Amino acid sequence: MKGDWKRIWGTALVSIPWIPDPPAIDGALDDAVWRAAPEIALRVMATGARPTRPTRARLAWSHAKLFVSFDCLDPRPFATLTERDAPLWREEVVELFLCPDSGSHRYLEIEISPTGVVYDAWVDATSGRPILEGSTDFDLEGLTASVARSEGGWRAEISVPLDELPDPIAHEMRLNLTRIERPADDAIEYQTWAPTQRWFHEPERWPTVELGPAAQPGF
Repeated sequence: MKGDWKRIWGTALVSIPWIPDPPAIDGALDDAVWRAAPEIALRVMATGARPTRPTRARLAWSHAKLFVSFDCLDPRPFATLTERDAPLWREEVVELFLCPDSGSHRYLEIEISPTGVVYDAWVDATSGRPILEGSTDFDLEGLTASVARSEGGWRAEISVPLDELPDPIAHEMRLNLTRIERPADDAIEYQTWAPTQRWFHEPERWPTVELGPAAQPGF
């Protein structure tokens, strides 16, 4: 992957579509927006191979909110933690990483477990290394998330209030979507939209995206 890390696995989405009607955040993924939004297929972080338990994600935005959906194949989701900001990455999660300004190294990390437990953190990596200690003292007001079981897996929906972030949204942002899958009978799979190398906390490797034009100016 050397020399090729800027490539995005799956759909090369650079403009997040604006939608007139926000989806219900219930985990069902039956709103029309999710049928129309481009599909993003996550790949295995180290190789770009198709995962044994695939993940399909989608993005949309409306009225100062970013909407994210994940559809995960997984017959036996593994999740036992119950408290907000628990170390969910030790089990199974889907994750959103969002840097509001592509020129910054301060970013939002949101994790959702198969049982709907939320982890949210505001991470400062301006020194070149993410400062994770104390990052979970931050709780994003207005964040909503929900999960639901599906035939053969589970689904998650997230609504992120863009106007509540510590840093304002710029014209260009950086964003990545990831998943940690721990099958009982196979190796752990670290899945990602954009290739990273050592771990997911590499904002310089996330794709640059922008909010697609709205029907009227502003959020």
